[in-house]
Amino acid sequence: MKTKFLNKTMITSFLSMTLCFMSCDKQDVLLEETEQLSIEETTSEGLTEKGVQSSFTPGVFIRQGVGYQGTSQKDINNLPKFVVNELPRHNATERIQKAIDQASARNGGRVIIKPGTYIVKRINLKSNVHIRLKPNVIMRADQRDTSPAARRMPKSIFLVGLRENIFNVTIVGEGKGNSRPKFRYFRETTERRVGGASAFNVNGVKDCFIQNVLIEDNETRFAGIDFNFNFIDISKRGRPTNVTIDNCEIRNAAFGYGLVQLNVGANVLLSNLTGYGGITARLESDNRTFGSTTIGIDNCHVRNVLTVDGNTSVLLQPWNVVNGNVFIDGAHARNCNFAVETQDGYLDTTGKGRFGPNSYIKNVTHRYGLTATSHFAIEASIPNCLLKFFKKNEPSPDAEESASRVGPSVCVVGDFITRDRNRIKVFGKTVRASVPKNTNPANTVTSRVDILRGRAIAHRGNNPNKQCGWRAYN
Repeated sequence: MKTKFLNKTMITSFLSMTLCFMSCDKQDVLLEETEQLSIEETTSEGLTEKGVQSSFTPGVFIRQGVGYQGTSQKDINNLPKFVVNELPRHNATERIQKAIDQASARNGGRVIIKPGTYIVKRINLKSNVHIRLKPNVIMRADQRDTSPAARRMPKSIFLVGLRENIFNVTIVGEGKGNSRPKFRYFRETTERRVGGASAFNVNGVKDCFIQNVLIEDNETRFAGIDFNFNFIDISKRGRPTNVTIDNCEIRNAAFGYGLVQLNVGANVLLSNLTGYGGITARLESDNRTFGSTTIGIDNCHVRNVLTVDGNTSVLLQPWNVVNGNVFIDGAHARNCNFAVETQDGYLDTTGKGRFGPNSYIKNVTHRYGLTATSHFAIEASIPNCLLKFFKKNEPSPDAEESASRVGPSVCVVGDFITRDRNRIKVFGKTVRASVPKNTNPANTVTSRVDILRGRAIAHRGNNPNKQCGWRAYN
């Protein structure tokens, strides 16, 4: 992902129509067609937090019509094994790659990675190879190369179809809690937009399953799991197809990045994901590298994702691509700017950039806070009664984004789409918010109102004397 919040187009979009709950005085709730928005205020510790499942048995599953459709777990268990042990650390890439090559040559196999620490770089996954990471495995990105070329590209750990189309691959981590397999990388410099790493590059692959890994970031650039075209095939055949990302987590993500960046992909399931910082599921058809404006995201299901102390749980940003349908069912946030944010097509002068007409957003919750990682471009959408919590004169809390600031949660669903034909349906009755116990009175939910239609301007309004609530937006 490339952070774009200082662009004038985006700032303008923040001054457009919004689906927000803005405090602080009681007002009537507006209607979306025949659906009334449900506003729930609690004095408890807030809504049920979801995301990564705390208790489940790791293993491949298949959902009809979306996500991984390859070999079943039962059949995977019958494939030959190729075991990789920890020592010596610094030739781990060669040893793991050799095991993958051997399994692929047998037309299928399991690569079992034993507990230990492995320093690795750009491991190429091959067709019909199924990797099992044992508990307490640590995969560290090899970041020793500091040459100018290396500083521009992510030092990826796994490459999945980067320069050849592959099929039928799985990576499953065993263990629960702190014993889950970990992917680690660090900031190589105090400079921004320099260096960086990622856990997985998902490119030209059909039937891919990734489950139960913890990514330990360090506010670096690049998403932990990045989707894009095969670098030699920018047709539909070269995009990720039938992919499931399940029960994965990232910690200490940078404001403009996060766990998953989906630039392109078909039949993708993102389920049970958690991000601390950044954006957990970024659906952004940014294909500048490949120049494709006709192939984007199609039939993507986002189910049960959570972001804590970050930007938003789900971002929908079509650029200038006419995408297929996306379905958001379960997006949760705690102390973020939004739980879901939708934008016009970035750098789209035609207005064609959008998601499919059957797309929807439902079951969205946000536990508001006053110390989210905000941004100067978000300042325009913060109501007057909360503006004092935007720490504009303090340093950025984010190592990668200099324009970030500490600020208050804005709303549950931030809808900044200006063209009705491009708007994504929101099931208002399933959208809820809460505040922490004993919260500051300025952060209550009582009258954060849904602004949906008409000529309302989604900012504080021209009259500084107006109170918060929908009357400030007429």
